[in-house]
Amino acid sequence: MEEKKKEKLIKRIEEVGREFYQKKILVEALQKAAASKEKLLEDKIAALKLFLSCAFMRGRDDALSLRYLDCAHSIIDSNQNLIFENPGKVIIERSGRKIIGWNINSGNRENKEENKDKTNKSFLEAYVEEVNREGIKINPADLILLESVGKMLSDPSFNIIKFTVDNLAEGKAKEAYSYLSKPMIKDKIVSLFLRDCTAIFELKPKNKEEFYYLLPVDTWLEKIGEKIWSTKNHKQLKTKMIEETTSPILFNQGAWFVGKYSFELLLEEFQK
Repeated sequence: MEEKKKEKLIKRIEEVGREFYQKKILVEALQKAAASKEKLLEDKIAALKLFLSCAFMRGRDDALSLRYLDCAHSIIDSNQNLIFENPGKVIIERSGRKIIGWNINSGNRENKEENKDKTNKSFLEAYVEEVNREGIKINPADLILLESVGKMLSDPSFNIIKFTVDNLAEGKAKEAYSYLSKPMIKDKIVSLFLRDCTAIFELKPKNKEEFYYLLPVDTWLEKIGEKIWSTKNHKQLKTKMIEETTSPILFNQGAWFVGKYSFELLLEEFQK
């Protein structure tokens, strides 16, 4: 691609990141968590709900992901401490790498005095019941994801947003990335969460190396990266975003939005 055309395209994608992703997608995510930036740092439940909004968006239709997410949010709203006190444990049966069955153990936290008068039903058991009520099929990967989240919340005062923002503000993106990486919470989800926290709280990465943990690469980024830089290699794409864009964060958000919502963007352009 010619250099001038490349620069123009990069600039336009960054504008999409600012005007559509940050003013639409992020605003909607905050509304779903019922939280302002300030509340996210103070309210561990609002922080958890925003994290789950990122974690559930993976490899399937967004509308279906939102139905599963709403089930998790419903259980959190009805018993805010359940996932902290009694997350539950999923037992997965595999044949090779394929999941062929699953079961749930209650898995109460040990030595928790406040559990005495509470139901023995775990968060995972309550979630399974809610999904069944909704008439959708249980996804074992979601159970593993929620178990992983429950393990992170062993400290009942833990606020996942405050932890993340504090680390990012101190230039510890790598440490935050490592801590949040768990079974079914892998590279793309963790980078997406770190990227959006960086955007929401208007943080500035301390150096270029930090960006490698903040730029998720999915199919849309691969396609746009191949068009602009003639590569689909994830590390090379991240390097190009870091070195050749004005704002790697905005470009990353905008490129995803362009790929995901190109039809809507085209219609909006036709109306100008």
